[in-house]
Amino acid sequence: MSLPQIAITGIGALCASGLDLNSACAALFKERRLPTTARRFQLEQPRIFPVFELAPGEFDDELPEHPWSRTTRLALAAAQAALHDAGLSQPDQLSRFRVGVCIGTTVGASLNNEDFYRSFKAGQEPDPEPVKRFLRGNPAEVLARSFRLQGPYLTIVNACSSGSDALAIGASWLKSSPGSAIWF
Repeated sequence: MSLPQIAITGIGALCASGLDLNSACAALFKERRLPTTARRFQLEQPRIFPVFELAPGEFDDELPEHPWSRTTRLALAAAQAALHDAGLSQPDQLSRFRVGVCIGTTVGASLNNEDFYRSFKAGQEPDPEPVKRFLRGNPAEVLARSFRLQGPYLTIVNACSSGSDALAIGASWLKSSPGSAIWF
């Protein structure tokens, strides 16, 4: 029995190698690595280890005007890039179809709450806004609502295997519902 073929129609990428697919691929093919000193979290060990972070830019701040976490804003930007790559200029073009979202992430938005927990552990009463932002920040749900999608949505938070798990779950959704579309 053969499995149904699955077409990839658009790709979006934001990573330490580049803020779009072309930049990221160019860096990968040139074997260019861009490690830096951690900026987004504090390290308490004496030895500094390099990390791979996005270049400084619009995703750095957790400002009150951002209703969602940085993780969710990154997912939204990557999804918008994938839509553009697929030739869909208006996100609501998908709202009349059954389109689902399955996203894999390693830690979700947990790094966004470090200051809150540090203050809490120190006996202070921190502002609960970072926790509220985390609780309302399911990336798959935000994408489904932002693009008015009618299919299932799920965010997998399962360490390094999250992306592979999301692909497998999305493929199983497609297999069980021929004619449907899923975003990863």
